[in-house]
Amino acid sequence: MPDDRFPRAPAPPAPTSATSPADGTLLRDAAGRLAVAVGGVLVPFADLAELTACGYDERRVLPVPGRFDPEQALPADGTLLQGRDGQLTTPVAMMVGRARLDFASEAELEAAPDRGVVNGVPLPLFRGLPVVPADGTLCRGTVDRAGRYDPRPVALLLGGALIAFSGPEEVAACGYGDTAVWTIPSRVYDGFRTDLPEGVRLSSPGAGTVCTVLAGRRAPAGSTPGPTWVVPERVLRALPPAKA
Repeated sequence: MPDDRFPRAPAPPAPTSATSPADGTLLRDAAGRLAVAVGGVLVPFADLAELTACGYDERRVLPVPGRFDPEQALPADGTLLQGRDGQLTTPVAMMVGRARLDFASEAELEAAPDRGVVNGVPLPLFRGLPVVPADGTLCRGTVDRAGRYDPRPVALLLGGALIAFSGPEEVAACGYGDTAVWTIPSRVYDGFRTDLPEGVRLSSPGAGTVCTVLAGRRAPAGSTPGPTWVVPERVLRALPPAKA
């Protein structure tokens, strides 16, 4: 049964003030509910047993006035998580594009930039996190499972599909020059499919028209709903036109 303690909503910025506790801070609200601060949000525990099963010390719980907001967002991108239930633990994962990407080895984890603390969360909650990054996420692969430095180009993720850019010029030309690029294991990078998702709306830099991907072909967008994503012109040209 899916865990609903992480509704599918954008994550807020990482904690920066006294009103946003640091990662690992344990809290109890006026109703007695327990939570831990992780990636800018409060992750609730079902009970004290779940808190201790995640490796936390109940003596560090701080009382706070008021009640926790049950509608929490996802932890911020870059947050490191691990599902825990006593001696049972999951691989460490990082939030990227509001999704959970698991590390397969210590070498992959060591390659994560700005590596921070690994936050323990309840096992059902960890397993219920989305595993497909949000559309518009930019990523690059750097280290394979054997720990070899093996760079991949920056790529755009749409519907779980990867569109690689030829270089920083293409990234900037498509309007993504100021978008954060997340470093992920090359193993994960290579695992994304490369066929464009059905129904996605695409355009190219400077183009005045929008097309839709239908059955692997390029068709006029018409009134197809959804955002339009800018990709290199070569990507559009590689799609055969839809049959009349």
